[in-house]
Amino acid sequence: MIPPRIFTAQCRIEWAAGILVTYKERKNAVIKGLDKGKWSRPTDKSAVYIEIEPGARWGIRVTLFENFAKVEAVQGEKAVWYNAPKRYSTIVAPPNIFERLRGISFEDKILAEVANKRRVAAEENGTPTYFTDSGDAD
Repeated sequence: MIPPRIFTAQCRIEWAAGILVTYKERKNAVIKGLDKGKWSRPTDKSAVYIEIEPGARWGIRVTLFENFAKVEAVQGEKAVWYNAPKRYSTIVAPPNIFERLRGISFEDKILAEVANKRRVAAEENGTPTYFTDSGDAD
C-alpha cells in the first residue's frame, strides 16, 4: 500500500508503525493490546504509553517514534534510563522483509517485548503477576 501524499502529523506515527487507525480508535489505544495504561503525545513525532499497576512502583513505558519503538520497564512515570541494560530497555525495529514474509508485524514485535517488560516489572515489584485478568475484574 502506498502512503497517502497528504496526511496530518497525528497519523504519522501510526503510519510509520504500519498501524494506521482513525482518530476515534486512537483515543482508546494506538496498539490494540495496550489499553490498561494511558497514551500521551509529547511531540508530533512520538507517542508514549505508560502502564503502572495501582499501588506498584514499577511499570512499563512504550515510546513510539517514526522508525522504531522503545519498550522499557520503568520505576515510576518520570523515570529516565540512559544506556539501560537490555533487561530494562529495548529498542524495537520495524520488521524486515523476511519477518514480513512470515507474517510478523511491527505491532506483534512490540507486544512481544511488552510481555517481556511486564514480566520484568512484576519481578521488580515482587509480585508473581502483572495486570492479570483476575485483577481487571475488580
